[in-house]
Amino acid sequence: MRLLDDISTKRADGRGGTQKKLLTEKGAEDRTCSDTSSLYGMETRTKQLEDKLELQPKVTRIVGVVGMPGIGKTTLAKKVLEKQRQRCKFMYTVYLGEICKKSKLLPLNRLHEDLLLELYNWKNNGNEKQQMNSNFSLDKFKAGLSKKKIFVVLDDVSDKKQLDAILENREWICEGSKIVIITRSESAVKGIVNDTFFVPGLSHIDALKLFNYHAFSSADYCGDPGLRKLAEEFVDYTRGHPLALKVLGGELHLKDKAYWESKRAMLTQGLSNIIQDGLRVPYDDLSEHHKNVFLDIACFFRFGDENHVKSLLDSSLHDDDIKVLADKFLINICAGRLEMNDMFYTLAMGLLSQASAENTKSGCRLFNHGDIVGVLNTKAQATKVRGIFFDVSQVTKNVMLDSDTFASMGDLRYLKFYNSRCPKVCESECTVNFPDGVEFTLQEIRYLHWLKFPSEKFPQEFDPRNLIDLKLPYSKMEQIWDGDKVR
Repeated sequence: MRLLDDISTKRADGRGGTQKKLLTEKGAEDRTCSDTSSLYGMETRTKQLEDKLELQPKVTRIVGVVGMPGIGKTTLAKKVLEKQRQRCKFMYTVYLGEICKKSKLLPLNRLHEDLLLELYNWKNNGNEKQQMNSNFSLDKFKAGLSKKKIFVVLDDVSDKKQLDAILENREWICEGSKIVIITRSESAVKGIVNDTFFVPGLSHIDALKLFNYHAFSSADYCGDPGLRKLAEEFVDYTRGHPLALKVLGGELHLKDKAYWESKRAMLTQGLSNIIQDGLRVPYDDLSEHHKNVFLDIACFFRFGDENHVKSLLDSSLHDDDIKVLADKFLINICAGRLEMNDMFYTLAMGLLSQASAENTKSGCRLFNHGDIVGVLNTKAQATKVRGIFFDVSQVTKNVMLDSDTFASMGDLRYLKFYNSRCPKVCESECTVNFPDGVEFTLQEIRYLHWLKFPSEKFPQEFDPRNLIDLKLPYSKMEQIWDGDKVR
């Protein structure tokens, strides 16, 4: 509800006179009963989750609800929980949230106690004073649960150890009970759950209704065609992500078309704080190595063949990096193709800008032609450069670079000189030149694409031991290198 309150506050600060007042009052009236916006697409999701839980009615079922932050996992689980309370098929129906946060602040064994207390409070209508009764015994209460079916939602689970602590040996759980585990990572529930429900993004129709509800106070807005077209573009950008739809819709509520167009143009430059805070959670959980992999993919390999991208990443001493990121929904894998969606890409660009401003130790990734020319000319922070993707078509004046420009780039893994307007202008003179040739070792290089490579062969000291992908279009290569180059 905090999100809706934040949006309502933002709306109240805008302009719009009488029309705004009427629409705002209408929006407030629509929201007095419940969060109507959460119902879009909910019926189908609820049915799918209930089917998994009720597959074996008389058997205890544990089902994981898995998805990226803000996709609607908690809303869905609470909806199913509320329906179970109305049906009165379980003696206890409770929700236990913030498990990840609690596990960092308290001993793990406290998590099991917290669940038992939630169950006890449910029995006593939330009267916590009864916990302090001298006759109360947690162990005795727990023993009695073995004969009473429970329906439990465990929210924000991030590790199997948390579930082991909460559920213990499970012998105390009555047969026929149902447990829903909400997590951002499939690996956290793998081997524990009987089934998993991956929460999808909303369909385009439901996503548009949710966005319109927050942007126009009407799910079926039929007004300005220009705004309707822009609404479609915002919906496409979010890929059916409920949190993003709510926030963007709220920010655009009662704003004029010029503001909408400006907001649309700025989408790739930065996320709203609420959206960014949500999406950043799985990134912050990554190791430093996997953070680098995530940023490498965002900058250089956002779309591509899964196996090819995997081969280019520094994975020799690590687990499958692609699977780690996919498990946290930071990237998508479908039919052997890897993709990073627009919002995570925007998040990555923001993280890179922040890292550059703070001069952190994370690798420097260059893809803006102005930044690239500056670094190549001055050799500033050359030792930190991890990747360069240089679109030479953006360079309007001839640039002359020293032969030793790359000599100190010992960590350079990905290097690409290309022309986005090729082949139309590939026959023209190159605007980025190395009059004295190039000298480099590039021992870490994995990906080397160089349009019109400036020499007839690679430098003798070039070390291709890690090289995976080599392309040299429109070059005048006579010999790649002398002798053998053993990886």
